[in-house]
Formats: sequence, structure tokens, C-alpha cells
Amino acid sequence: MADLPQGKENQDTPSNRAKHNKNKRYWKAARIIAVFGIIEGISLVLWCKSEDFLPYPAYLIRWIADCGFLAGCAFLAHKLTGGKYRHYFKASIWAVWAMLCIVMFIAKSNPVQQPPCVSLDLGPSIDSKDPWGQSFVICNKGEDTISDIWAEAYWNDPNVGKQMLFSRTATNPVEYLAPTIKQGLHFASLDGNANLPPFGFREWVNVLIHFTPALWRQETNQIFQFCVSKDSSGNYVWAYDGEGEDIQSLAKQMDGQVTKLADVMPLIAIGIASVSNIWSTQPEHPFQLEYAWANLGGRPAQYVYIEWDVYNRQTGEFTAWTNWGAVVPEPLWPNTPGLIEDRAYHDPHPPELYNGVMSGRLQLFGVCLYNDFEMKDYMEQVKIDKTETNFITRYLVFHTPLGDLYPPQPHGK
Repeated sequence: MADLPQGKENQDTPSNRAKHNKNKRYWKAARIIAVFGIIEGISLVLWCKSEDFLPYPAYLIRWIADCGFLAGCAFLAHKLTGGKYRHYFKASIWAVWAMLCIVMFIAKSNPVQQPPCVSLDLGPSIDSKDPWGQSFVICNKGEDTISDIWAEAYWNDPNVGKQMLFSRTATNPVEYLAPTIKQGLHFASLDGNANLPPFGFREWVNVLIHFTPALWRQETNQIFQFCVSKDSSGNYVWAYDGEGEDIQSLAKQMDGQVTKLADVMPLIAIGIASVSNIWSTQPEHPFQLEYAWANLGGRPAQYVYIEWDVYNRQTGEFTAWTNWGAVVPEPLWPNTPGLIEDRAYHDPHPPELYNGVMSGRLQLFGVCLYNDFEMKDYMEQVKIDKTETNFITRYLVFHTPLGDLYPPQPHGK
């Protein structure tokens, strides 16, 4: 019988089987890695998106994500387990995974509790002619009930240059203050303190709020700093001594009103051009300021008066000069060239003030008073931030006949 023709090479040869098994192992490893990546990726997405939900749904989503992360690890351990007793080990792996998921669901993690803190807002003015006619509102911003709440106020005596304790009397006192609950605060003289020094045209006041958190059982406190200025009508205006705003932000805030305030009133922009030490030519007044101002509002201003002080934040003391600038009665029209003035001030230990201002250790604070043509009062409180190259003006409060504009309230220290 004739031999049958030879077919193609038989594929079931040892070399082909080895190659087939090798490819099979590669594909199996790739599938394991792909499944592991999908499980971990879905878990990561769930964990990130949990922040968009309310607390309890977010907790459940994070728990599912945690179980997913552990499931990926259990899946790898399942696939890598071999040997005679591999079925028992695989069952143990998933049993441990299930037990961990149950434990994580029952034993909730203790969230980080916000430290006890309070806020101090400016309330309505009881008597604007009285420097302490301003009321305040304390609010418990923490997650714990606080008790034993009382307040102190410190400011510099302009006559002898020392700090004074004023009062610790609050209106509507309560024994406990639960979270988010508010309490009124108004200072009144203590017995024997009737002859406290009066306020000048500008004072910096530290208000110290004492309170005891229920869980701490130990008194703590926060300090809030305010700047109090007196306008030409004798009214005292309180403002937060915060970071302040630049003139662009202040104008933008004014434009956000129902009636654009910047169009119906004057707005004086103040700036420091230079600070000089002229001790060699004027030893009695060696500290020289060159400052400028211009009207960026929509109405003319008149009787512009600008006063400067140097303030030391570390000690709470400030240097108030007596050779203040003169009132400029001439109208300052909008969108016209501004005015520049050089004024020399006294420095008892030259060049201490100059070096302190230029290094940033001391800070310039200013107040600008002016009127419109209807003789309505305006007042701006500013502070000057020193940078490496220039001086930046920050507005603390803009007092207008239509209301006051404040920057965001700072947190207590």
C-alpha cells in the first residue's frame, strides 16, 4: 500500500506544548493584574467621591472603598496560593477579608475633633459717642460645650504708655455655651476703675475671651484685636485689625452693593511712596514719610486729613506723633492727579523707627478723614505691609454714611 501523504507538522509536539503553556501563564498573569487593577481603581474612585456626600453616606462609601482595597489584596493572595492545602488557605483568606470588613463597619473611626474656639463679631453700636458703646457677639465655633465665659480688654494708656485692664462684664451671661450658640458681650467699668484713660483719635484694643471647654476642664483663651478710630463728628468706629484688603478689592466690594457705592461717594486711595532717615539734616525729626493720596470714587472729597502711627504688634505699643498733617480743604476731584506730601516725625531713639519699619518689625497704621460736598463724614483705616521692594496699603474699614465695609473677620489668636 502506498504511503499516505505526510500532513502538516503535528502541533501537539513537546515544544509547542511548552510554548502554549508559557503563553497561558502570561495571559493568566495579565488577567490577574487587570482584575486587581479594576478592583483597586473602583475603590479609589469611591474613596475620592465620598467627600461629595453627607457624613453618613460618605462613611458608607468609604467603608465600601476600604473593603475594595482589601478585596484586591485578598484576590492576589487567593491567586498566588498553592500547595496541597490551598483550598483551606483560600477559604481562610476570604474569611479574614469578611471579618475585617465587618469589624471596620462596626468599629467606626473617631473623627478628628475641631479644637475649641470662639469667634467675636461686632454687634450693634449702643452709643457711638462712647468708645465702649460697641457691643460684641461671641459664638462657640467648636464641637464641645464651653463654660465660664468672661472677657478682658487691654489697650495702651496714651499718657503713660502702659496696658490697662478694663472690664470683664458681659450682657446676657450664661453658664454654658453649646456649639453654634451665641452670646452678647458689652464692656462696662469695674468698681474702682472710673478714672480709666480716655481713648484718643485711634487706639488698638486687645479683647481677651476666656472660656473652659467641657472635655478639657482647663481654661483657655483667644485674643481678638481691634482698631478704634474717632471721626470728625466724635463717633467711635470699631474695626477688626485683620489682614485688610487692597483698594481694588474694596472697590469691588462696593460695586457688589445694590447701589454701587463707588459711584455715589468719594473713595480716597492712600499709599506710602518712601520712608527715609534724615537724622543728619533734622535730628529732632529724623523719620520722614512721603505719602500720596488720590480720589478713586465717583464724587469729590474735601477737608482730607491723614494721620500716621507706628505700631509694634509684639508689645502692643504704638508711637503716636503730635505733628500731624494739616487738613486739606480744597476739593479733591475724581480721576484727577493725586497729592503728595513729605512729613518728618520725631524718633526718640533714631534710627529705631526707620529700621523697624524697613525690616517689617514695626508697621505703619493710618487713618484718613474727609467729607463730601454735603459735609457727610467718611473715614478709612489702613495699615501698610512692607515687602522687599515697596509698601502695600491694606484697608481695615471704610466708614461711610451708608454703612461700614469690613474685610473678612480674622480668627482669634
